[in-house]
Amino acid sequence: MNYKYKLARRLYWSCCILLCLGLTPTAQACDGGCPVVSSFDNGLFPNYQKHYIGLRARYSSLLAHNGHDGLTAGQATQESYFGMDIQARFYPHRRVQVLTYLPYNYNVQTIEGGATEKTLGFGDMTVLGFYNVYNTNFVDSGAHVQHNLLVGGGLKVPTGDYQVKGNDDVLLSPTLQSGTGAWSFLLSAVYTLRHDKLGLNASATYQINLANPLGYKLGNQFQSSIVGFGVWKTKKTTFVPQLGIQLEQLDYNTNDGYTRQFSGGTQLLAVAGMSLYYQSFQFGVQYQQPIWQKMASGQLHNAARFTATINYLF
Repeated sequence: MNYKYKLARRLYWSCCILLCLGLTPTAQACDGGCPVVSSFDNGLFPNYQKHYIGLRARYSSLLAHNGHDGLTAGQATQESYFGMDIQARFYPHRRVQVLTYLPYNYNVQTIEGGATEKTLGFGDMTVLGFYNVYNTNFVDSGAHVQHNLLVGGGLKVPTGDYQVKGNDDVLLSPTLQSGTGAWSFLLSAVYTLRHDKLGLNASATYQINLANPLGYKLGNQFQSSIVGFGVWKTKKTTFVPQLGIQLEQLDYNTNDGYTRQFSGGTQLLAVAGMSLYYQSFQFGVQYQQPIWQKMASGQLHNAARFTATINYLF
């Protein structure tokens, strides 16, 4: 296969992917706080330099006291977030990769002794670009010790609906909206160290949020993780188990410049997962369990998160 044919094929697939991205919004708005984009799957893994397109299913929930807005004193609020994300990665150059996340959200809120509210729809589209600053594989793919460093950034585009009203014809809280209505900017770095079958992945992402047209601004978010992994191969299948910790810190939200007291916070999570590579497919599951948290001035308690992924690599 000559160079011109390879380039044409890459341009063709990139156009297909970008058309999908342009028609489909993403992401979930969270008053108490959602995780920013994780960059774990960008290191020294099987087929790490292939394009992919796939789906990710996710579930998370929280219990909030006093409605975690300080207005419904004595009432607990249960919120559940279900999502199905379209995700893709494209390599226009061996040192450059572009990732996109396109969630479709189903959010449910139940107030103790009150009504249940639901929203369904696309959220805010997230697009990230990474530059491969250093990669041992570019020099010696057979080295026992391998290093990979990626740096980059991106945008979260306000394509999701953020003005859905509830049963009483009043605007629902930002936690329940599919989108935020605001632009966000992301900065990220990912470092991977691998020695034969074992490795370590460290990543950090900082998200800067702007205010939406209603004057509501989510607090800036910082996320970092350290995850150990192993790589075990059979004749046709590669298994990559993962175990680590993740730190998330969220600044206070503001409304028309006034701080929302019951927002923001810090939490530490244990992370466990498994990825399986078979032919042109990658399957993955991940479980995140909070092991320490102080969210929304103690008014909010996050439960465990679950994700399941399937990607087609080409």
